[in-house]
Amino acid sequence: MPWVLRRASVLSLCLTLAACAGRQYPLPMTAAELSGYGDGAALVAYLSQPGASVCDQRAPGPHLVRVDAGVRDALARAFRGGKITPERWGKCVAALLDGPDRAAAAALVDDALQAAVAGMEDSHLEFDAGAQARLDALERLYVERAPGLAARPATVANALSRLQRAVDGKRLGPAGRPRATDLVAVLQLEQGRWQGRPVDAAALDALAQAGEERTLRWAIDRLPEDVQRGEARRRVIRLHLDASPFPEVREHAAAVEEAVLATGVDAVSLADHPPVRGWLDPATATARAVVVQQRLLEQSARLLGYTGDAPTPAVIPALPIRGTLHVELVGLSLPVTVCAPPRELDVAPCLAPEAVQGSGPLVAVGADGLLHVSDAIAEDAAVALARHGPRLVESLLVAGRPVAELSWPVTFAAPADLVLSAEGAGARGPDLDVRVDARVPRRLIYAVDDGRRSYQAVVERTGPEARGFQVVSRGASGSAGLDGSSGSDGSGGADGMSASCPSFSGGDGSAGGNGGSGGDGGPGGGLARSGGARPGDDDPQRGRPGWWRG
Repeated sequence: MPWVLRRASVLSLCLTLAACAGRQYPLPMTAAELSGYGDGAALVAYLSQPGASVCDQRAPGPHLVRVDAGVRDALARAFRGGKITPERWGKCVAALLDGPDRAAAAALVDDALQAAVAGMEDSHLEFDAGAQARLDALERLYVERAPGLAARPATVANALSRLQRAVDGKRLGPAGRPRATDLVAVLQLEQGRWQGRPVDAAALDALAQAGEERTLRWAIDRLPEDVQRGEARRRVIRLHLDASPFPEVREHAAAVEEAVLATGVDAVSLADHPPVRGWLDPATATARAVVVQQRLLEQSARLLGYTGDAPTPAVIPALPIRGTLHVELVGLSLPVTVCAPPRELDVAPCLAPEAVQGSGPLVAVGADGLLHVSDAIAEDAAVALARHGPRLVESLLVAGRPVAELSWPVTFAAPADLVLSAEGAGARGPDLDVRVDARVPRRLIYAVDDGRRSYQAVVERTGPEARGFQVVSRGASGSAGLDGSSGSDGSGGADGMSASCPSFSGGDGSAGGNGGSGGDGGPGGGLARSGGARPGDDDPQRGRPGWWRG
């Protein structure tokens, strides 16, 4: 995606590449960890993971809050190089266009249009499926952008002229021609015209009668006047009303039309239509498993997930509950789900995203209608999850009533040994108070106090983890010995023989004398004792002050 790179100087680009060359980011990477890095290379690494959705600033949890030129450049290079899929790139950049930097967003739109035109003229397009997918993502970004963002008039005029010549001159192949024709239509709609004539009510009616919903949607996005866009919206809504399976919708078509025209959705009133019951599709409700990775010294943990199809733990993706959550409501003949995005103009009765809540702190439904699972939790929350049982169980509530349940198995990865060290050279290791709670089935929960802080750890009883985990009190290193005295300087060598030109070369000087030996260094400080222990073979619960001390 070279259009962004052209804006950077060659010098700044070289400095950026030199700074980032060879830097590796550990994967899996959670959104919380990305927010700590905050640079473009880290964002690319994060987005290379399935399920990543950090660019959506509306989602709950931490985000990449700084989107500067370096971040945009990194996204551009990764997009062109195939490190980020076109779909994920498109969703990420579309979300970034909603950010506060409107000048940068407008520049991205301008550059995207130029890149789309260049892509259609590329002779490799016909044979490169990847180039076709990237071109579709560019075109979709340009077509579906917010009305307030526009490319420069000169860029639009140049693009329309080049594309029209390419289409009329039949210079494009089967892959390029329909894409160019579509973009020409969009650029003409931006000027208020369709097939060479002004867009009016008759033109919109003709499109609706022909079932041309795609063209009507382009008109909604790109017509220059609010009134024109509103009339196009109304005709799309009427197409949906005619096709609705809800008898209630067809019976109250006029009221539904006005509601969807105003808000984009037909959100039901739960006071008038309280929930009866609900359920989640199994793929969302039970098909995922969770791994808790503890960071004992940081007193935190992160949650990763996997499925039978992908058994390697990875970032837990935001999960769609529209279409997977089904709720029966009083007075409606069919179950409803979470509302579609307003731009879909869906006329089906639906639940506003904020009407669906999680019963606990680990899950939340965002304004995007997706179910977000916390990927970074505090130590206390991890221990509470361990005490809860072998599964993460969270209910989804509608109007305060549980209607569905997530039930995912949870395992705790074996933590690294908890090593608590003394401070100050030669100091003995801290005295530890260690208690092991074995009342939770399948797990041991450690509580360790070193007199300054308290730590907790969860260890699964099955497998080698229970016997392998150790709590260690480590003494500090001894103090360094004194430096020896410096040796005396050696004697100077004799001067060499001067050269005479042209017959004789100069001679070497004699070697200097050896220097004197340096004095011995002083003794170093003593190494403090260290101690370490693990639960006894015959009694994994035992732990008492003193037994764990160095």
